[in-house]
Amino acid sequence: GRHQSIARDNHMNRRVRALFLTTTLWAMAWALVGVLAGIVQWQFFPYEGLSALRYLSRYVATYVVFLGATGALCGVGFGLLLGGAERERSLAQLSTKRMALWGALAGAVMPLLGLLGVATTIGAEGTPPLVVAIVVGASALMGAGAAAGSLSAARKVELLPRRDASRLSAT
Repeated sequence: GRHQSIARDNHMNRRVRALFLTTTLWAMAWALVGVLAGIVQWQFFPYEGLSALRYLSRYVATYVVFLGATGALCGVGFGLLLGGAERERSLAQLSTKRMALWGALAGAVMPLLGLLGVATTIGAEGTPPLVVAIVVGASALMGAGAAAGSLSAARKVELLPRRDASRLSAT
């Protein structure tokens, strides 16, 4: 009856909050990489038409927005993938390696879909395979790191019990 409805609503609210938090954290992580990418571009590829500060701010802003949005999409993908594939397990039951694998998959799939969309729009020859491999590989590594880092952070702040804690307390 009413109590089941409230429990179901609370469960759904928790899932939505977790997805929002995951999306936000992944967007922030990718945006930080965007800051670094903008600085690298500014340092190694100087532009003659703008002052150094305007050039730096323009490229950093571009990379932050683009990579932040990519990270948000990867975070949503990860949250949905994890929620669907690991529905029967709690986060406390998942190993860091398993989380990293789900994160790598989500981190690779979203940019791959985006690059495939670009390739079909401008033609297959528009995106060199090496660029696809670098972008997808880097995003997969970032996804693995973000997923493993999220689990580690949750355990450190004691939101979740450590996976090995049950074995230690049994001895």
